[in-house]
Amino acid sequence: MISKDIYNEHMKGTTTIGIVCKDGIVLATDKRATMGNLIADKEAKKLYK
Repeated sequence: MISKDIYNEHMKGTTTIGIVCKDGIVLATDKRATMGNLIADKEAKKLYK
């Protein structure tokens, strides 16, 4: 059974990288988000335009 406290946790455990180039920037992220030991979302959106 899943603990009630798990619903109070925020998604975390993500990877984000940014690279500055001469003509602009490149931002990249993974898509997985975790809540403790649980994979909460395999397709989490982390970058917004």
